[in-house]
This record gives sequence, C-alpha cells and structure tokens, in this order.
Amino acid sequence: MFEQVIISGFLIAICAVLFLALRKAWGPDRLLQWVWAVFAVSILSFAIFGMSDGRLGGLGAVFGALGSATCGVTWLLARTLFRTSDKLEVWPFIVVGLLFATGILSDLLAGFSAAAAASGVILNVHSLISSTVLVLALIEPLIGYSKSARRSEKAFRGVFAAGYASLLGVGYLWLRSAGSGDFVQQWGGEIRLGCALFALFAGGFAVWFRTRHPYLAKFRAGAGPDEEKRLGELVRSLLLADDRFTQADLKVADLARLSGTAEHKISRAITSGLGFDNFNRLVNHYRIDRARMMLRDPACRRLPVLTIAMDCGFGSIGPFNRAFKEATGMTPTAWRKAEG
Repeated sequence: MFEQVIISGFLIAICAVLFLALRKAWGPDRLLQWVWAVFAVSILSFAIFGMSDGRLGGLGAVFGALGSATCGVTWLLARTLFRTSDKLEVWPFIVVGLLFATGILSDLLAGFSAAAAASGVILNVHSLISSTVLVLALIEPLIGYSKSARRSEKAFRGVFAAGYASLLGVGYLWLRSAGSGDFVQQWGGEIRLGCALFALFAGGFAVWFRTRHPYLAKFRAGAGPDEEKRLGELVRSLLLADDRFTQADLKVADLARLSGTAEHKISRAITSGLGFDNFNRLVNHYRIDRARMMLRDPACRRLPVLTIAMDCGFGSIGPFNRAFKEATGMTPTAWRKAEG
C-alpha cells in the first residue's frame, strides 16, 4: 500500500512540474490548455490505477474512473492540436463524456448480478467508442498534412502520428496479445507505466510546440491590413462583374472559389478590408443600390416591387423589404412614391 502511494505521489509530482513548465509557454489558446490538463490527469490516473492492482481501495476506484476516458481525451488533444477552425465543435466533447459515463456505469453495474447483462452491453459500447477514437486520434494529424506549407508543421504532424502509432502498437495491441507467462504479461504494469510516461511527456512536448508554432494563428490573425484591402477590392470586383451580386444563391464559398482564396480570408476581407459586418450586408448594399436605381427609373415604373426585388437578387419580398427599409428608412413602395 505504501509503495503504491509513493508511486502515485511521484506521478502526480511529475504532472505538476510539467504543468507549471508548460504554463509559462502558454499563449491565448485556453482550449488547448484545458484539454492538456484533462489529458495529463487522465493519463496519470490510468497509470496509477493500472499499477495499484486493486490495493488502493476507494481511491483506486477514483483513479479508475478518471482514467476510463483516456482514449477519448487523447483524441480530443489531437483534435485540438491540429484543428484548422476557430469554431468550437461540441460533439467531440459529448463523445468523450459518453465514453467517461459508460466506463463508470459499466463498473457500477458489474457489482450487481441482476444487472450483469446491462453492464455487458454498456461495456461493449464503451469498448467500441474507445477503439474508434483510438483510430481517430491517429488520423487527426494526417488530415491537414498535405495542406501544410511549413516544413516544421509537416514534421510535427509526421512525428506525432509516428509516435502515437508506436504507442498504440506497444500499449494497446502488444499488451492485449500477451499470452500466459509471457514477458509482456509479467512486466505489463511497468510497460503500461512507461507508455503512460511517454504519452505524458510526448503530449507535453506537442503542446509546447503548438504554443510556439500556432497553426491557427494564420486563421485568427488573417491577412495584414494591405492584404485585406487588396482582397476586399478583389471581392468588390467579383461582385460587380456581370452583376454577380444579383445571383440569389450567391455565397462566400463562390467568391472563394472564383478568387482561389480560403473562405475565412474572404470573410475577413469583407469585414476588415471593406468595413461591412458580414457577407449578407455587403451583397445587400449593392442590391439595394440597384433597387433604388430601378425604382427611380421611369422605364421601370410599371414593374411590380416583387419583380424588382427578384431582379436585384432577393429570393422573396420579405427580406427585400426589410433590407430596403434598414438602408433607407422607408419601404420600397413608399420610397418609389417619394422619388416619383
């Protein structure tokens, strides 16, 4: 018992030192910081529970519960390290929460003979989710590998994938295939501890590298002022060319495709380069200008307001009326009468 407590304290001390060392290098990405902290706690809990051999009593159950979602938290760390969008997706956290819940629930029900069947089903669900996220964690760094222009980013992704694959092969496949009396089975606890420490320090290095080489920085910072203005003028010219702004189904993705530029850069050029709140307000600006011209033109006097709205790119009369009134303070019909 004393030996297990010493080991537990030693591992927790390692985690604390690593945590404080990384904290100095942390930048503004709070999500990565929190995911790393949860990852470290989960890895250490998994290692402590594996070495306790049931001798920690109630404390062992706590470590077992905290380490039950290690696979999911590892995948979550990989997603956070290699994500290419500022948009926070909730569903991965739900998956990890489900993994954590099924792990605890299966252990609780296992103590009741009447609920043995239910416990088995829940355990199978837990195992299925664990196996899936284990593979997904390997795929995450490979998704954006070909799109990474920097050599350091490609190297980082490659090393992460190779290290994780090695850890997966040793800590998951090799240990599970060990036979009775096998070397792996005899030293399984020590091997698991080694894998846990390797994962802990490798994960810490990955977080350190990402804080020094933020992959999302180019998405968050966007282009510089001059580049945003240039892109803004390009967006303006694309909208005006052949009256493209009158296309009712026009989207940011269309302009990104025509310009060969990423969507997030087009959106930032609209807000920073051109000064509009969003794409819809920019397009409506040109559409309302066209509508004013048509409502003022004697040749269009007999045209219904709906026809003018459709010709300017609005899909229905409602959005047109709202956008027109927001821009002029009057409805299209009232504005036509006032101008006539």
